Amino acid sequence: MLSFISSVLGPCFKSLNNTRLNSLSKAIACVALGLRTSHLLDIILLDLNQAKKLLKQLRKHPSCRSLVLLQFKNSFTFIGHRIRLQDHLSVADKLIYVAVQGTEPVKSNVPPQLIYWLDQLKPFLSKPNQTVFYSDSVPTCMVSIIGWALEYPIVYTTHLPTDQPQDELDEWETRTNCLGARQLQLVQLWLADHMLLSYSYPVISDLDNLLDVQSKVNHRLTRLKNTPDWLNGVYCELKREQIKLDRFAL
Repeated sequence: MLSFISSVLGPCFKSLNNTRLNSLSKAIACVALGLRTSHLLDIILLDLNQAKKLLKQLRKHPSCRSLVLLQFKNSFTFIGHRIRLQDHLSVADKLIYVAVQGTEPVKSNVPPQLIYWLDQLKPFLSKPNQTVFYSDSVPTCMVSIIGWALEYPIVYTTHLPTDQPQDELDEWETRTNCLGARQLQLVQLWLADHMLLSYSYPVISDLDNLLDVQSKVNHRLTRLKNTPDWLNGVYCELKREQIKLDRFAL
């Protein structure tokens, strides 16, 4: 499967060297295997037609039939696993949300703007014959959508509480956050030499569910019916480090 995915991605991402192409191929393979809910293609911007062609090629492999596309305008392209995304809808209210648009990070409830967009996803994910979800706008709560879609246990919010769910993000507007020059914990989950997931959180956040991410991935690994060679005997390892950046981009 990995070689097939690489053969599909190669022509689409010609600027990638072999190392980065291999990393991207493993990222898509992990989604296809159900080890992750989705992967954000942030290496290059794809328009809807390009993304649909990529998905169509990937889904030709029997192990990639669960892949779907979540496309927001021509700015954000997610390759997702239908079943994992469906399951993940039910835990949105169990994640930790941290508002970072003010002067201090503040824990908050699940944003209603995010709930609105998850409600748009529900009917799409429940129909196996539909493989493409498209939004012709980028919502102001896009940072929260990304955090949810990538299965982060701690999700940042940068939109204003007064924003309406349908409000569109001005991609030329600079939305600042309060994470710069602040001590953050960086968490990385690794499968051998492949970094499966990376996220951060400020010191105000609870730590209770952080190890759950690692155990969840390891549980999924044990349930694979046909483990690919590159994952044989591999278990998810968690690494932590403290970081402080002058500016923190979201």
